[in-house]
Amino acid sequence: MRTAMVDEAELSEVLAPAVDAILGANPFVGMDPSEVASTLGDFFSKLTAHPGKITQGMLQLGTDLFRIGLGISEISPEPTDKRFTDPAWNDNVLYRRLMQTYLAWRQSTLDLAKDDDS
Repeated sequence: MRTAMVDEAELSEVLAPAVDAILGANPFVGMDPSEVASTLGDFFSKLTAHPGKITQGMLQLGTDLFRIGLGISEISPEPTDKRFTDPAWNDNVLYRRLMQTYLAWRQSTLDLAKDDDS
């Protein structure tokens, strides 16, 4: 019995469009590591200049997570946020708490990144 030999280059050429379709655009293409390091350095430098902002953010996040754990949090997504339209996000206790945890963490991160002098 004879098996067909497949040329790797030919196979790669055939499969490349399918792989690209599955993976989508690469968000890291063209990203300069020195620019990322510089941006992170600026961010952490500004944070250390405002320790009260960090403390306030950590306390708020801790309070939010505690309320989520108890099941009494009222954190909910914006009505326009299509990521959480499936009823499971509200009907399933685990999914609801996972969603609320993500939203609390996201808000905390956005508050830290705000460029105000508070």
